[in-house]
Amino acid sequence: MVKNKNIVRVSLASGFGTLFEWYDFLIYAVATGLVFKHLFFPATDPAIAILLSMLTFGVGYVVRPLGGLIFGYFGDRVGRKSMLLWTLVIMGLSTFAIGLLPTYQQVGLWAPAMLVALRIIQGLSFGGEWAGGSIMILEHAPDKHRGLYASLVQMGYPIGFLLASGVFLLTINLSGDQFLEWAWRVPFLLSIVLVIVGLVIRSRISETPVFKKLQEQRKLLKVPFMHVFKHEKRALFLGIGIKTSEIAWGYLPAVFFPLWAVNNLGVARADVMNYIFMAMFISIVAIPAAAYLSDRIGRRKIFLYTAAIMTVLAMPIWSTMQAGQFELPLVVGLVAGAVMLAPLAAILPESFSAASRYTGASLANQIAAALGGGVVPALASWVAISSGSLVGVGILMAVLSLNTAVCAWLSKETYNKSLLK
Repeated sequence: MVKNKNIVRVSLASGFGTLFEWYDFLIYAVATGLVFKHLFFPATDPAIAILLSMLTFGVGYVVRPLGGLIFGYFGDRVGRKSMLLWTLVIMGLSTFAIGLLPTYQQVGLWAPAMLVALRIIQGLSFGGEWAGGSIMILEHAPDKHRGLYASLVQMGYPIGFLLASGVFLLTINLSGDQFLEWAWRVPFLLSIVLVIVGLVIRSRISETPVFKKLQEQRKLLKVPFMHVFKHEKRALFLGIGIKTSEIAWGYLPAVFFPLWAVNNLGVARADVMNYIFMAMFISIVAIPAAAYLSDRIGRRKIFLYTAAIMTVLAMPIWSTMQAGQFELPLVVGLVAGAVMLAPLAAILPESFSAASRYTGASLANQIAAALGGGVVPALASWVAISSGSLVGVGILMAVLSLNTAVCAWLSKETYNKSLLK
């Protein structure tokens, strides 16, 4: 009974903390389309403003592998819990600072420069957050339900997106014409409240039994990332391949498509957001369901089957959205990304040895995030702007989905692996 209470407490602490991190990260995503192209990247050509906004959004992903390397090292050397506290503080303070920034009209090029700098700090923090939250749950959870419990970390994405979007919508409705003058800052400034709540929750959980055992047996590695590159390269590269299309399916429909729909298809942003909200609500159910299934049939099958289906559907989805009939394809794309997201918090940490788990899982996840969430959106923006169509985006997503399916097929199953090894 005590053990059950403990895993519930750890799961809530990791899940809520990650939700707060996603909130901070995603209000930036929402502001990319609503605010930054107007106040930080003014351009005579709307397409250039969109591209600059997306590139700035992608910077946070590009630096995430470095964050994963830094926090992974200390997470494997010092402990899982302390890193979760640091990532929460750094993310919250950098987000709060964005809410205080002057605009391009006030300080010129210093405005986008400071915005990019804070975005980099966000990315570094998030680079260490995900693996820490996942591992804290996995190393406390009963073996038969590791996937289900770890999926609480992944629930932070749809819930955080809804929270971030909801705060922005409420701010817009209350402020009206004053939104671009000052009210856009409110969602960023509110992050300081979430940081305080998250710190209170996370400070009350204990270090994981697996890490304590590593300390007792003096099996901590001096340089964990060297161990990963020497002995666990296969797990690293296959993990990157598994993750890349998932994050692309999560962000291209939710971040890039609303910009494209408003500026190129003449669709009202509210109409697009309504269906994104629908997909996020469905994802709240789909994520634990897929994670539960991964505890029964295995993790890799979830990726293999879903990615294979999306390889076939990618072209029809993006071609149909280009034609203006975006409702169902948008929902399908986002929910498919959520299904692949579900077992990720289990399969990546499980793929690495206990002594290098934080570093290995962080690097695999964050390198893939830099590709799928940073490079791919910028590339998709360039392809769509150059061709004037989303068809090229469909081809890109088909290739990424096929790559994930192949990597899942080549991967080893992990759901029945001991975490002490």
